Amino acid sequence: MRSLHENPETVGAKMSVLCSFCVHHVTVSGEAVNSNSVCGFPKYTAELYIAFFWKTGYNKEQGNRYRAEKQAISEVQRRSEEMKKKVFAMLTALVLAVCMLPSTVYADRNYTGLALEEGEWIYFNEGVPDASYTGFVDYMDASYLVCNGRACTELNGLQQNPADQKFYFLAEGRLQKHTGWAEYDNHWFILKDGQPDTGQTGLVEYNGGLFAAAAGQVLTDYSGLFLNAGDGIVNPDNRWYFLSNGQVQKQYSGLALYDGHWFYVQNGMLADSLTGIVPHDGAEFYVINGEVAGDYTGAVNYAGKNYLVIKGQVDYDNGTGQKVWIDLTAAKYHLRRDCSGMDNAFQVSVEKARELGRTACKKCFK
Repeated sequence: MRSLHENPETVGAKMSVLCSFCVHHVTVSGEAVNSNSVCGFPKYTAELYIAFFWKTGYNKEQGNRYRAEKQAISEVQRRSEEMKKKVFAMLTALVLAVCMLPSTVYADRNYTGLALEEGEWIYFNEGVPDASYTGFVDYMDASYLVCNGRACTELNGLQQNPADQKFYFLAEGRLQKHTGWAEYDNHWFILKDGQPDTGQTGLVEYNGGLFAAAAGQVLTDYSGLFLNAGDGIVNPDNRWYFLSNGQVQKQYSGLALYDGHWFYVQNGMLADSLTGIVPHDGAEFYVINGEVAGDYTGAVNYAGKNYLVIKGQVDYDNGTGQKVWIDLTAAKYHLRRDCSGMDNAFQVSVEKARELGRTACKKCFK
């Protein structure tokens, strides 16, 4: 470090500049400074500052420029802080204004559609919630089902629109272009693009089964004979099928009632080409072209065996007595087939003849 006494003039000038910042001003001569403190600083500290200013070539003009720059920076900082406060105040006022809007009025009073309010999607009509609206609303390239002014985001699967009573397939209230089968309230529907396919009428295959449908709805409430023919049938074959809850019962063989008449079903289909004796529920019946001959009483020979049929049902003659002849109209039973000009006579036991209300012929039984 250079001694402060080597150049008194220079040191005196620099010391004078330094002291201009202090309250206490000390005049520095060319002689050694006798005071124990300089400008309120300890002598040793003052010497360090003086040596720094002397070495870096500090002068009064540089000090003035420094103070001016510092004042300019302070002014910029002050204005920046004021601007921040103004912007913050404006944003606060804006937020408060939005929050204080009435909950029943949308910010855009001309807006009609869905908007999120308090965690729910609400339907607005010209800026005001419309709780009377029910139907679909388009929003963001999708259609949502709205019920009583609120988007039904809790609905999934096949649902019925209260507005038009039609069915639509939804996912969180949003219409889905689903194609396939869907269930609603224990009823099945055949869908195309999210709605029942009204073109699906007749028998439809699904998962290995055969089902009857009408306008896209499976006839799950119907059991009995179904004619796969008529207007709108997709694949008509003019055949009768036996259904249980809308499904063809391929494993079923037996009688089925339709329009007051009994018909014989074989493997789920009407045996409309069959004439003969058929079994059902422990009994046997006589059918003609698949229909039980309920008006027929008489003898039937089928597959090499004779049957006594009474009103379409085989009557088992368990009588052990004498065999006699009767026909459908005569009131008598006879010993000879050709007695009294009987038509289509058949043989039964005398016990059965009496059971049927016949009495003995006086010619045959003298």
